[in-house]
Amino acid sequence: MPVTTPQKPKPMIEPRKQDPLHGITLKMVVTRLEQKYGWQELSRRITIKCFSHEPSISSSLKFLRKTPWARAKVEALYLQNKWPEDRVTRKPDAEANSSEKRDSTETNKKGFTKE
Repeated sequence: MPVTTPQKPKPMIEPRKQDPLHGITLKMVVTRLEQKYGWQELSRRITIKCFSHEPSISSSLKFLRKTPWARAKVEALYLQNKWPEDRVTRKPDAEANSSEKRDSTETNKKGFTKE
């Protein structure tokens, strides 16, 4: 009769908390907030100079990438809002267009495609 050794219980793996901003770039965050509120309202809600003095997307991105406390405030404001497509997993338009393109092409006798 073979001797079996008791197996050690496997440690429970805690489920990872998903980052609510996963797949969303800082550029998307700033662009959407600017489109929704405008620079004037953004500077009122979050008091940082990149929103009030000669604001632009590029200057805001440079500042926010270097300043964690300001980035945290901007991301918090973004998360307070509901956005239509926050998860960017695939581009359905690109896939649809590529399948349409494949369907509309024909192959000739030598295997070359013609439109």
